[in-house]
Amino acid sequence: MLAMLIRHKVPNHGAWRPVFDAHGLTRRANGSRGGRDLSRRRRRQ
Repeated sequence: MLAMLIRHKVPNHGAWRPVFDAHGLTRRANGSRGGRDLSRRRRRQ
């Protein structure tokens, strides 16, 4: 099984997350099998 990890800084996680979620169908249509938000901010909620 292959995996790809992409790390980048997101200045405003609250604004970024809804866009990431809304883009899920496009990611899957182009071959993505899923995505995870591994940010520390996400885990604290």
